[in-house]
Amino acid sequence: MRRALEQRIAAERSRLCEDVPESESQEFESRARHLKVYQDLLSQLPVPWIRRLAVPLAVAGLSVTLVGLLCTVSRSPTRVLLVVEASGVQIAAKQPLAISDLSDLSEAKIKGTGIYISGVSAVRASPGLRLPTTRKGGDSLHLCQGHFVIDKLTIDLDETQPTPKVEADGRFLDIQLTEKESPTFYLRGGSAQVDLRLWGRVRLARGPCGVSGESAASQILNPLLAETLYVETTVGGPQPVQLALRLDQGEQLVFKQINVDSLRFVREVGASLGQREFVSTIYAANLSLPDSGASESLGAGTLLELTGFVGRLRQIKIGERVEVQAEGTAARVLSGPLGYQRDLTPSYLQFLRSNKQLGLLWASVFFVWGLLWSGKRLLAG
Repeated sequence: MRRALEQRIAAERSRLCEDVPESESQEFESRARHLKVYQDLLSQLPVPWIRRLAVPLAVAGLSVTLVGLLCTVSRSPTRVLLVVEASGVQIAAKQPLAISDLSDLSEAKIKGTGIYISGVSAVRASPGLRLPTTRKGGDSLHLCQGHFVIDKLTIDLDETQPTPKVEADGRFLDIQLTEKESPTFYLRGGSAQVDLRLWGRVRLARGPCGVSGESAASQILNPLLAETLYVETTVGGPQPVQLALRLDQGEQLVFKQINVDSLRFVREVGASLGQREFVSTIYAANLSLPDSGASESLGAGTLLELTGFVGRLRQIKIGERVEVQAEGTAARVLSGPLGYQRDLTPSYLQFLRSNKQLGLLWASVFFVWGLLWSGKRLLAG
């Protein structure tokens, strides 16, 4: 009956709209009264329960869906603040890295007793230092004996450099501590420049130190007078250029304010043929996610994956450990072993909960909406 009345009312209303007279008509008024009677009858009939619950169920379903999306969909990119102590770090830097003095004293220099550089492209030295014969582009250089101070160390990962057989995303600088205070730099798609002062009984070699065929010693004629050595490397391709330093105890290399578009704390280890396996280099880390207000402390050996990281390294300090202070954004933040990773990326609900200003804005919007709705009902009587 209810459906029949609704159809009758709809048809009658449609005919009345089509036959609206230009002047008053008794027939039109009679039909309008009939329509009013039908509407009154319809209002007296009970509304089916399915219709009474349709709107609330639809609103509830939309609300549950919205809350579920807010809880599960991650906000990307998310801000990341990171302080890490590790035995190694891999970065893709957007600018040359140059060491920074730890002191304002001009005599504060970084000292050591051993250097290994592969992929040497150019070597220059002061006349008092005899150099072993080198072949441009493929030789290595070893400081087998003597002491040095670093006057300049610059590592350039400039994407404009010609780099054969290196993918666009394959440029990286890998810094690893092979032993206590002995950092090794691996450069793929980058080059290095090193300016040194050598003194004492210096022995430079083209091949590994202490093996058969080692080149003759390069003896400084006056051991008390330092001699200068300038070394430039080729641009590392599939086989990275290596720069290994053996620093004196307590010496540190420091790089500051570096823009990067990749950051990883891993070291590649031997695996089965054709496979690559990575282990975490982290000793300890503190991870802060400002978008959710969360903070995580990561223990030794914890794998941390910052997918799509773009940001700035405020400082890299290389000594007994590699200390990194970083800030930026990442598409995903994951921790834990592969297959059992925890997703630390904040959801939109966590973001809204931690963003008090945004919460205040929404509260103000609902308050104003409530005032307007109450005013509408009051004015409507």
